[in-house]
This record gives sequence, structure tokens and C-alpha cells, in this order.
Amino acid sequence: MKKILWSRLSVFNGGWTLEAAEEVCSDDIIDKNEILDLMSQLTEKSVIIYDHSKNRYRILESLKQYGIEKLSDGKEIFLQHLNYFLKLSKKAKPELIGENTKFWMHIIEADHNNFLSAIEWSVNNENKETGAVISNALGSFWSRMGQYSTGIRLIEIILESSGSLSKLLKGDILNWIGNFRISLGDNEQAKKYLEESLDLNKEIGDKRGIAESMLRLGNVTNSLGEFELAKNYYEDSQDTYKEIDSKSGIAATTLSLGNIALNQGDYGLAKKYNEESLSIFKEIGHKYGIAISINNLGDVSLFQGDYELAKKYLKESLQLLKEIGNKKGMAFSINTLGNIVLNQGDYELAKKYFEESLVIFKEIGHKHGIALSILSLGMVVFNQGYSEQAKIYYEESLDIRKEIGDKNGIAESIKNVGNVAYAQGDYQQANKYYKESLDIYKEIGSKNGIANSINSLGNIAFCKRDFGQANKYYKESLAIFTEIVDKIGITNSINNLGKTAYGLGDFEKAIKLISAAENVLESMGVVFDKYEQKIKDEIIEKLHELLTEEEYAKYREEGKKLTMEEAVQLIIDN
Repeated sequence: MKKILWSRLSVFNGGWTLEAAEEVCSDDIIDKNEILDLMSQLTEKSVIIYDHSKNRYRILESLKQYGIEKLSDGKEIFLQHLNYFLKLSKKAKPELIGENTKFWMHIIEADHNNFLSAIEWSVNNENKETGAVISNALGSFWSRMGQYSTGIRLIEIILESSGSLSKLLKGDILNWIGNFRISLGDNEQAKKYLEESLDLNKEIGDKRGIAESMLRLGNVTNSLGEFELAKNYYEDSQDTYKEIDSKSGIAATTLSLGNIALNQGDYGLAKKYNEESLSIFKEIGHKYGIAISINNLGDVSLFQGDYELAKKYLKESLQLLKEIGNKKGMAFSINTLGNIVLNQGDYELAKKYFEESLVIFKEIGHKHGIALSILSLGMVVFNQGYSEQAKIYYEESLDIRKEIGDKNGIAESIKNVGNVAYAQGDYQQANKYYKESLDIYKEIGSKNGIANSINSLGNIAFCKRDFGQANKYYKESLAIFTEIVDKIGITNSINNLGKTAYGLGDFEKAIKLISAAENVLESMGVVFDKYEQKIKDEIIEKLHELLTEEEYAKYREEGKKLTMEEAVQLIIDN
């Protein structure tokens, strides 16, 4: 009996629990109640090993291979193994989004190799439908753990093998493989899978599947920077989720619409959507949704200049994401924390955050995140004065973003390459890059990107002493920053208009606006970037020389007392 059990236990891959052994290895020959005693005897003989800390058993590879060779009733035992992990996957599927997410993520992780071998065995033994059911159930696990390649490999094996799949199930796994392709930056292939999934779901009239496919198509078009098309997909998906009263679907599409608003620079709308999604996710106990909604509220707070609130949101989100083991979400939260400390002038801590996020993104193969972290590291060295090194980072991020077709990212990387040319005094080249980024931002409708590129064109005009043109650019960017309530953008525009006031000879206005901008940024805990700080300090020094001591002190003090809104009003009044 011990030898028979030894052979049967060899079907497990990566260990097993007592419950699994009882379900998989028992039959008319070995009763379920005998399993524990027999395993204890095998443990005493060191055939199998019991890990007390994990409450799991395992077998040495050499002994496992011997057991497999001696397995006379292999097909029946492998089928029982498949059925056991099918039941476990079905039980786990709804739990992966609820209050018990952390517990079930650990369960699947511990038996991951068993799930994989079960799927592969099902395909090789004309039972691909069962393998597809398990793959569909494990989709959330693979997505959160960043195991995109694993999911793709297994689903492709299922799709390419002989035998039929129900259209409903095929639509589901096509959705998953499309989702994994997005994360790996293979957007065109993702689109192909998702469109096929949508067609299948429409053919059978599965509204849940239709809504899911449209949500994922929104994700891929969002990744490509096609924000209006993505918005249409999300809205259509949400309408369908409302028809079937799916709260999780309504919350997911609301969250996604918040992403579009954030990408387009409509921070007020982004905040509204994310607060709405957070409320629904809390109501249904969807931990991942809660974490991402909180993370996105942190992003909104960052853009609006409320760094303390942003930190609070991001740290809360990061803690939740760590609990449920979502590596992609963790990496994005860590990167955003890096952006906060970068803007606060703590370059070493920013570098630490960006390197940490890069390691995770590389581990899971998330190209969008890899490009983002590389760009972020470039911003650190740029602010430390190493423009050539920054250029290497920026160009590397640009190459990746071109490869995956990320228009928003391409524009961002191009603009940063322009910043290097600007810092090195190559204004003609910088102007070219800024205009190129502006064209892309206009194409995709990114208000924040448009405003920042226009602001950069103003910097070029200022350095070329075309103060009238610079003034025009800065006022244009200020209007957009004011519309989207980007406090840092508004404050930088106030400072820049102080610079042009100096160039145009209005020294009183110049010193008031620059002083107001200094004070507002200081209150937010933000520092000017290295190159703007240098220009600002030079102008302040010149103004000190040009004005009497009394005038200088008076205007400086009056400027420091101005709120951001009062400084903007001073610009409008003039």
C-alpha cells in the first residue's frame, strides 16, 4: 500500500496538502482514511518530507520520477488530480476579489505548479475545456502576480490544441490573454485577441463577456494614448454592466474613466470618478479595486500639489497591494512616491523608489512600467546636473514607448529629451522636441501635456530674449493649468510670468510674482528644478540691484503675502 501511495503522490508537482492527497490518491484500493497513516510511514522512511511551517508535504525529484515510472493506474490518478485542482480553482475564483484575497492568493501560490501541470495534462489528454476553466479562474492571480508570460503560454497551448471550446469560455480566456499582452506592451496582439473575444460574446449574447471585452479594449486603446476611443469603450462597457447590475463592473469602468480624466488632465473629474469607484469597491469588499482607487486619488493629489495627502493615499494603497500580492500595482505606487520626493528635492530617496519600481517592473516584464521607471531615473540625474546621463535614460524610455506604441509616453520622453537640449543651450533642437511633443499631446487630448509643452516653448523664447512671445506662451499654459487645477503648473507659470515681466521692464510685477511663486511652492514642499532655480535666482539678484533697498523689500514682502489665486489675478489685471 505504501508503494502504491508513493507512486500516486508523484503526480503532485511542488508539494501537496493532506486534503489534496486524500482527494487525489484514494479509491477502492486505498481508503481516504488510510492516507494520513500511510504518509506518516513514508515520512519516517524519508520518502516524503513534511514541512511543519507550511503544513505541506513534498517528495524529492529523484524519488518522484521513480514513483511516476511505477504508477500503474496513472490516467485515473492524473484525472483525479485534474478534478481536484479544477474544484479548487472554481472555489478560489470569486475569493480573489473579496475580503479573503490575501488568503486565496497564498493558496494558489503554494499549489501553482500543481495548477500548471493540471492544465498541461488536460490539454495533452483531450480535456482542454477543463484546462481552460482553470486558466480562466487563475487569470486574476497571474495578473496580480505579474505572471503574464505564464498565462499567455498556457492559454496559447489551449487555443492551439485540437478539440473544441465553448464560445463562452473561449471568450473569457481570450480576454485574459489580451489583458496579459497589454501588460507586456504587445498592444496590437492584445487588440486582436480582445476584438475576437468581443465578436464571440456578441455572437452568443453574453452581456457580461461583452462588457468585459469592451473594458479591456478600453485599456489597450488607453495604453496607446487613444483617450477618446478608450473613453467610448469604457462608457459602452459601463452601460452594459449597468444592464446586468454588475457592481464590480460598474466600479471598474468608473475607475477606468477616472484614468482617462487623469491622462487628459481633468483632475476634478478624475477625483470624482475615483471617489465613486472607491465607494462601490468598499461596498462589495473588492480589495484590489479599493487599493487602485486610493492609488489614483494619490495621483490626483500629486498633480494638484497636495503632497502630504498624496503620500497618505499612496502609502495606504501600497500596504493593501502588498497584502494581496499585486506586484504591478505596488510598482506604480512606489514610482509615484518617487515622483513626490523628486519634486520635493530629495533626489537620493527618489532614486531609491524608482530603482525599486524598475526591479519589480522588470521582474514581471511590464514594459510600460519599465519605460516609466527609466524615465524617472533620468529625471533624478537631470536634476542633479548630469544632463548627458539623463539623455541616455530618456532615449531608452523613448525606444520602449515607441516599441509598444504608447503615444502619451512617447510625448513625455520626447519632451524630456528636449529638456536636455534646453539645459545644454541648444535652443533650436529643444524647440523641435517641444513642438513634436506638443503635437502628440494635442492629438491625444492631454491637457497637462499640452500646457507643459507650451510652457517649455516659453522657456526657449525667454532664453532667446523674445520676452513678448515667452509671455504669450506662459499665459496660454497658465490658462490650461488653471482650467485643470494643476497647482504646480499654475505656480510655475506665475514664476515664469514674473521672469517675462522682468524682461519687459516691469520690475515691481516681476518681483511680486516670483516671490509669490516661491512662497506657494515652499508651502507645498516643492522645489524648482535645477535649471529654473538658477534663472530665478539670477533675476532676483538683478532686481535687487535695479531697485532701491526699500522698493525691493516692499515688493518682495507684498509678493510673499500673495496667495496663488491673488497672483493669478495680478496677472489678469495687468
